Amino acid sequence: MVNFVIDSQRKTVQCELLLKGEKEPLTFVLQQYELITEPAGIFVIVHKASCSREWMTLMLEDFVQGRKFLLPEKYARLLRMVA
Repeated sequence: MVNFVIDSQRKTVQCELLLKGEKEPLTFVLQQYELITEPAGIFVIVHKASCSREWMTLMLEDFVQGRKFLLPEKYARLLRMVA
């Protein structure tokens, strides 16, 4: 991971990853995320996501956008501090 930024006011996350064998880092932008607290834990829903690689943006649209993901408790605690 080269860079990681959370903007809790704007509800965005930007992450840059330099994968083994790649010359350029991948940039992921999660926009309009929402945190939901339920009895089972804290969930995140990403309403819009993109990547610097078009094919990965299409995968994010199909498999991430609009879906609810349970956050592991150790990360949920950290997120409560910044969200």
